[in-house]
Amino acid sequence: MKKKTLLMSVSALALLCSIASCGHEHEFGTSWEKDATHHWHAAVCEHTEEIADKAAHAWDQGTVTKQATEEAKGETTYKCSVCNATKVEEIAQLAHTHKFGTDWSSDATYHWHASTCGHAEEVADKAEHTWNDGEITKAPTYAAVGEKTYECTACGYDKVEAVAKLETKLVLNASDFEIGEIAAGTVVEKDGFKLITDNPEQAAEKIDKVLVVDEVDVTIGEETFTQRIKTGGSSSTTKGSEERIISFTTTGQGTVKVYVKHGSSDETKPAAKLSLINVDSGDQHDAEEITVADGAKVVELEMHYGGQFYLAASANVSIYKVEVEWQDGVNDTTWTPAIELEDPNVLNVSELPAKTFESNVTVGNFTIHAGVGSEQSVTIDANNKTYDGVSYSSRLKLGGVGAAEYRSVTINVEGPSTITVVICSSNSSATRTVNLFDASGNAISATDDSVPGSVVGLLYEVPAAGAYNFRVTGGGGGANIYAIIVEEGVSTPDPDPTPDPDPTPDPDPTPNPDAPLVDVMFNAADLIAGDYAETEAYKVNDNISLIGVAKKITVDGNKKTYEGVEYTQRIKLGGTGDNTKNCIAITVEAGATIRIIGMSSSGSEDRNGAIYDATGAVVGEPQLFLGASIGECEFTVTAAGTYYFASQKSGINVYGIIIDYLGN
Repeated sequence: MKKKTLLMSVSALALLCSIASCGHEHEFGTSWEKDATHHWHAAVCEHTEEIADKAAHAWDQGTVTKQATEEAKGETTYKCSVCNATKVEEIAQLAHTHKFGTDWSSDATYHWHASTCGHAEEVADKAEHTWNDGEITKAPTYAAVGEKTYECTACGYDKVEAVAKLETKLVLNASDFEIGEIAAGTVVEKDGFKLITDNPEQAAEKIDKVLVVDEVDVTIGEETFTQRIKTGGSSSTTKGSEERIISFTTTGQGTVKVYVKHGSSDETKPAAKLSLINVDSGDQHDAEEITVADGAKVVELEMHYGGQFYLAASANVSIYKVEVEWQDGVNDTTWTPAIELEDPNVLNVSELPAKTFESNVTVGNFTIHAGVGSEQSVTIDANNKTYDGVSYSSRLKLGGVGAAEYRSVTINVEGPSTITVVICSSNSSATRTVNLFDASGNAISATDDSVPGSVVGLLYEVPAAGAYNFRVTGGGGGANIYAIIVEEGVSTPDPDPTPDPDPTPDPDPTPNPDAPLVDVMFNAADLIAGDYAETEAYKVNDNISLIGVAKKITVDGNKKTYEGVEYTQRIKLGGTGDNTKNCIAITVEAGATIRIIGMSSSGSEDRNGAIYDATGAVVGEPQLFLGASIGECEFTVTAAGTYYFASQKSGINVYGIIIDYLGN
């Protein structure tokens, strides 16, 4: 013990001697130095090996900085409360738990909840369907089975079972009626048919027709009939004035068999036409003539779609039996009725029935091409227009750009002809383009013809016989045709086209360089109303072009008067522009004053317009266009070139442009 005490005393003495001998006191920094386990203050004097306050880190409770998932491990970060050192410890990855959706999955037998965690083989709550009592969702017909639909009360899955079709046909037999007259003004209903003598809603003095049932002995094929229904005269299918007809209703296409005979024995009598007419559309689905010489026979008429029908005759006939059979819900949507024109070379749309066509229909020397669906069908509807003194009451609507197979009209001519198309754009404020094409697809007009919103007559001369197809080629929409007129021959050429062998030349054909330039006046009314220049510049003339570029420039009707000149249209620059977009390009041949007649498009805000050169620099000073009234703003350019007028803020409407050459 004495030895240990002695050693400590000697050490302390040595330290004191050392301090006393060097006279130095170490200095330490205030910032903490640290490693993975400790922190300390390092010496800032020359004795860098010296440290002070060294201690182990004092870790806090830690913060989860990355949550553990089923796919990856997590992390907890700890922080020393003294020196802010950090350490990260790993959190174990979570064990996988299957997850299932709330929506039911189903097959024909079971339903279940499918997994949403990627383990497709895992399912939950699998069970067999529990069916309700079901309901008829498609009634059976004489020609087709029906359907009964059952629904699972748990998952909503449907199953459909067939319901047997009806086993009987719709049959009218004259033998089922009592002998005698069916009184005037009555409607007799029997076995799904209606026998109409006169429409009972007509005035009393117009009810005078009867149908007669009497005895006969007639054999047609293998059937013998002992009674007949005599129509007694011609039928009328006019709504509200129906008479001497047989009516029935179907729900699809099918056939009607009529056991029938002409009502006269005189072979000089004209044939009786037996027609099948749809009540709603007025379409005649089928017809057949019955002559006296035919005797009793079976006439089979075709129904192309379902609905209420009239069986009508143009003269007295004897009907023994009618059989109707159809396919429920099956309709021939491509069928169109035959149509006749007063003149086969004049397609007057007013003579055609109002309806939508989804297949081709030929009328006279014309074929209207249509396809299925709104993108290819064409429609005829009522629309009154007058052109060249002729009034039209219907239009053929070509709903957009067409092709030879749809939304077009083929015109068949027998030789060189002049074709006039009476037409207008389907949009009164937008133009369309159209053309006529030969059978090889070559355009008759070198450039497409422009169709405005008002009715015009487009003239085409074709050099030879053939089929020519007319259709819309552009403009973003459709066009309405009111008539197409074909006239034989083309315009007569000069009878003596031979040039003068010794023409007198211009005594001085050289232009005079000192001649003054001609001032230019442009009126927006010179344009056809519509949208322009959305994808490329539109050249109006040698001096004026419209430049939209991804923004259309619209020309529409708007009446203004300025200094005695009436302007009926305007060019709408619908926003800010410059020399590249939403502007009017103005080309001058020399220095000039450009006068813009216009006004702000806002009645409550005045707006600046400016002239730009090709580099985009503003030429001169911008000018103010008033919102309250039309006015004139002048811009002076000193050299030939193309300049660009545009609004510097929002819209300006331009009604006219005048170019006054300097020095004139």
